[in-house]
Amino acid sequence: MPVLESTPQPTLWIEGLTPEEIEELTKPQPQEANEVDRLGSEMVTRELEALELRQQNEAQGAQIVGLELRLLSLENS
Repeated sequence: MPVLESTPQPTLWIEGLTPEEIEELTKPQPQEANEVDRLGSEMVTRELEALELRQQNEAQGAQIVGLELRLLSLENS
């Protein structure tokens, strides 16, 4: 019987880290916000606050008009 010679096999890599550790090391790292990003975020927050105040102002204005109309109708009755 002839002896079969096997071709040399490459050395296998053995990982020393768990899959969880590898995932933690390879996930994207958060970058610190630079000054422009921070100011932009702050500006958006202020714009949203201003929008909310405008909406509240409109709602209160509508309530005032409704109350004034009720007063006028009571005065004219």
